[in-house]
Amino acid sequence: MAGMARAEQYCRTCLSSWRAARLRVLETGAVPQYTLFYRDAGEVKDTRYAAYYSCCYTDWAEDAAAIRQEAAAFAAGTGAVTRHRMLARNLFEVAYESGAVYLFNYGTQAADAQGVTVEAMSCRLVKGG
Repeated sequence: MAGMARAEQYCRTCLSSWRAARLRVLETGAVPQYTLFYRDAGEVKDTRYAAYYSCCYTDWAEDAAAIRQEAAAFAAGTGAVTRHRMLARNLFEVAYESGAVYLFNYGTQAADAQGVTVEAMSCRLVKGG
């Protein structure tokens, strides 16, 4: 499933909510993409690259490898998305070709659906897997 969906819009170093970006990567099978550089982050201050102030590779290398491994393992166990639907604001049900069904909660509070509680900013397996 890797490479099936581009993930620039979920770039970790460009989002204020990494937890939401991580969920989107798992939910969609996207491959995370990072904008990183080698030099000290302070060198971009007051330049046209100031938006990249938190992109020094030494700050992200370990996390980048971890999320890629987590996403690959998740995709290997689920396969392609076969159904995707919104159950409520910030709450999605996603079915995969393996038969697994997950609930993804992007809200700031726990949500209940299908007889289960999904904690805030997390996902939960509800069928298969």
